[in-house]
Amino acid sequence: MSENAAFSKRVEEEGIIFIGPKHYSIAAMGDKIESKKLAGAAGVNCIPGVNDAIESAEKAVEIAQGIGYPVMIKASAGGGGKGLRVAFNDKEALEGFTSCRNEARNSFGDDRVFIEKFVEEPRHIEIQLVGDSHGNVVYLNERECSIQRRHQKVIEEAPSPFISDATRKAMGEQAVALAKAVKYQSAGTVEFVVGKDQSFYFLEMNTRLQVEHPVTECITGLDLVELMIRVAAGEKLPIEQKTCSAMAGRWSAASMRKTRSAVFFLRPDASCAFSRPRKRCLRRTPRSSWACGSTPACRTAARFRCITTR
Repeated sequence: MSENAAFSKRVEEEGIIFIGPKHYSIAAMGDKIESKKLAGAAGVNCIPGVNDAIESAEKAVEIAQGIGYPVMIKASAGGGGKGLRVAFNDKEALEGFTSCRNEARNSFGDDRVFIEKFVEEPRHIEIQLVGDSHGNVVYLNERECSIQRRHQKVIEEAPSPFISDATRKAMGEQAVALAKAVKYQSAGTVEFVVGKDQSFYFLEMNTRLQVEHPVTECITGLDLVELMIRVAAGEKLPIEQKTCSAMAGRWSAASMRKTRSAVFFLRPDASCAFSRPRKRCLRRTPRSSWACGSTPACRTAARFRCITTR
């Protein structure tokens, strides 16, 4: 039901309040090509590239040569690491376009593909925000999710140990500008890729409450679900930007399951948040991962031995 513009619109047409963003905001941000165009118009930094659907592999190579390698070939409807290829030369661009397009068609029913510059030594940092129906939007600082496998997040940390206060402020302000441009209400996340020089570029906007949201709740002391309900009821946000300060760092770990072939896969249903280590301890519980079973999320995690804190 999340990020489904048609569902949100139908709920509203039936006279039911949808606890989440309006259908037009979901639709505007749901298409990666169109969302990048909207972001550029709102003054948000965008990665150099061609944000129009590319029709052939030969055209993809031509565009890649113009941008300069390495480039990233991406599906417009992609997500979760699907429909994504990195090319360092013409051969990889040719093959990557074809495989990316086929994967996008099979996975999303949409084979539109675009190309943008690949940011080397990137960090993946997302800005949590919340807006109301009165035009107010605040950003609740960032979560860094650079530790990934197969383009799937493994660890989230907040605040980011990498970016400066000035970069944090600039990213937050651009996220708010984009949210206001699409009249965003409810909780959402704007994702950025950040270069080693702290230059940052818009990736996408998730028009939903992400599973990692407890990390932000830990550093701000806010209940994001409560804020979503209050916003849906027509209330103004009870917070202002100047009051949204971050506390000590928190982590969220997506637990992983080891297969017989020694390959790890993410368990999206198992997530937990905990404070920075103060005392090391080695624990083994029947069903624990990155924490020692003190929360429901931790207790549902995969079985493996780990070092954690309490």
